[in-house]
Amino acid sequence: MLQRYGGELPEVLRGGGGGTAPELAGHLAAEFRRAVTHEGAMTLSDVLVRRTRVSITAEHGGVDEAPRVAELLAPLLGWSSERVDDEVKRYRAEVERDRAALMSDGG
Repeated sequence: MLQRYGGELPEVLRGGGGGTAPELAGHLAAEFRRAVTHEGAMTLSDVLVRRTRVSITAEHGGVDEAPRVAELLAPLLGWSSERVDDEVKRYRAEVERDRAALMSDGG
C-alpha cells in the first residue's frame, strides 16, 4: 500500500469502513471508496481497472469480486440495485473482451 499511496497512506487508512479483503488482491474497502470520493471514479470499471488495477492483479480479472465492490460503491454513487447489476455486467464484459483480445494477439 505504501507504494500505491506514498504519503497519502495514513489518510487512506483513516478512510476506514472495512478491513482487508485478501480476495480482492489485498485491497481495503477504504481504497475502493477513495477511488470514488477522492479520485473521481464514477463506474465500477474505473475503480477496478484504472484506480486499483484489480482487473490485472486479481485472479480472473476480479469478476467474482465485482458484485461485492459494486455494492460497496452503490451508496456513494447513488446507484440502484439495477445500476449495480448493470455495472457488474459491463465490467464482466470488459474483462472478457480484454482477455479475448489478449488471446487473439497470441497471449
